[in-house]
Amino acid sequence: MARVKLVGSKKISKRSDIRGVLPCLFLVLAGTALLMLIFYLSLQTTTQ
Repeated sequence: MARVKLVGSKKISKRSDIRGVLPCLFLVLAGTALLMLIFYLSLQTTTQ
């Protein structure tokens, strides 16, 4: 029986994994903070 080897199935080191996670995590946190700021400012302007 022939073995099937998937393309790109080589092992990725954990160090390069972390390098890919950090920018993504930063973007998610920055987006969340921006949304919170927008909601906060919109609530402040409606209560005055």
